[in-house]
Amino acid sequence: MDFIFDPSLVLYLPFYELDGASFMSRDAYGHLCTRTGALWRLNGHYFDGTDDYIDCGDDTVFDLGNNTTLLLWLKPADLSGTYAPFGWGTVGSNVYYLQQYTDGSLKLRIYRNGALRSTLSNTGIVSAGQFVFVAVVKNGTAGEIYVDAIDQTISSEVLHLPDATGKTFHVGRRGEITGNMYKGTIGELAKYNRALTPAEIQHNYLATKWRYR
Repeated sequence: MDFIFDPSLVLYLPFYELDGASFMSRDAYGHLCTRTGALWRLNGHYFDGTDDYIDCGDDTVFDLGNNTTLLLWLKPADLSGTYAPFGWGTVGSNVYYLQQYTDGSLKLRIYRNGALRSTLSNTGIVSAGQFVFVAVVKNGTAGEIYVDAIDQTISSEVLHLPDATGKTFHVGRRGEITGNMYKGTIGELAKYNRALTPAEIQHNYLATKWRYR
């Protein structure tokens, strides 16, 4: 079973294959990504929670859009703080990012013109030292968070869009300034500019989990 590659795949980063101070994403766009501090390992990149991140550029395909799916394999180092595996935009203005909390829960947070407009939440099931497959889906104004291909959403507000385009997408932090730096390993990350179906999410989970389980 192969990972789903189609025209809606706008970012694919198999970090276990990508070494060096900069590298190209493995999608049709070939985004140039620049690494700061994160350490390459056989199962991905390790972020130290202090100053490590990867800058993927400011292509407009990174905008949230009405229909979006973000997939990633995470292994938190610990649950002692709030950490952001990825983020787009300018914190305090227009931004969207995923945040992991001390109880193991995850939230997609969307800011518009400096105000928190939307939050998508799941139950607390992410554990320290264990890889987990996370899918964040925005389908119009609704959304879901899947963990290991199971829908774990507990609340979904109306999901607004940031009032900006073409901002920088970062891995390992929540936006264009330092804050909530991720602490742990990210094995791979993908962004689709459409809402994947539950069957497609399960397909990608089954196609990739052999590397992490």
